[in-house]
Amino acid sequence: MSKETKHKLLELISIIEEYEKYRLTFDTKELIDIRERLSLCLFYLSDFISEKIAAYDAADYNRKREYAASEEKYRAEIDPTTDKKYTQGAASNRARVDNKEADNLCSDARRQKEKVNVIVSSSYQVLHAIAARINHIEK
Repeated sequence: MSKETKHKLLELISIIEEYEKYRLTFDTKELIDIRERLSLCLFYLSDFISEKIAAYDAADYNRKREYAASEEKYRAEIDPTTDKKYTQGAASNRARVDNKEADNLCSDARRQKEKVNVIVSSSYQVLHAIAARINHIEK
């Protein structure tokens, strides 16, 4: 994670904490300002967010590709315990064991993708809450 991205994530957290602390006392101008700052922060994080999503997609594709290649390899080999070709299930099990590292990389990428999804979703919920508060004040 770049220094700029880390700074923007900390800024995003700071903005949300500021809104939480002062949401009941902010006037319309202050709410509009904090909404704009939050929106800009999300904009500047868009590359970071899209990279995490793409990294998961790539890791998932790689895991499936490696798994399929490994399973195909075992399907062509002889199982030393039975002196017959590996069954579909046995080849699948062996492929799963062989590709534990790819599974772990995919799992980590998914965790990071879900984390950015939660950040984005939560930020949009705060933006909607700010908009609702602005509408309430203006009525």
